[in-house]
Amino acid sequence: MTTSRTECPLKSSWIPRLQTIRVSIPKYGTGTAEDWLKFLADVKKVVQAKQWAAKPQQLHSMYGLLLKGQAEALYARHTSNAATLSVQVISNAITEITREYLAIDCAKNTSRYFLSQKNRTI
Repeated sequence: MTTSRTECPLKSSWIPRLQTIRVSIPKYGTGTAEDWLKFLADVKKVVQAKQWAAKPQQLHSMYGLLLKGQAEALYARHTSNAATLSVQVISNAITEITREYLAIDCAKNTSRYFLSQKNRTI
């Protein structure tokens, strides 16, 4: 006996529709503050999609995979001293890395600005 679609006991409205998104996030090592903020925006999409906001082990694993070089070292420095790995520890580490990137970029831009102004008279 063959069953047609109309004879199926489950109606299509009962089957949950899965929503998928495709996000490509390159590994982050070094860059400008703007690059870092773009990286964080992409990471936020993944965290929301995977519902990892309250799952420190998944967040830690994700950052371990996505960070490299200087960013990985900064992340390790800010998370290694924690007695237990929590979402708050990870959030604080990301905030500190952001502060460092913004401070470095701000100093570079300020220096660049003043160096470009040295030949101008007021």
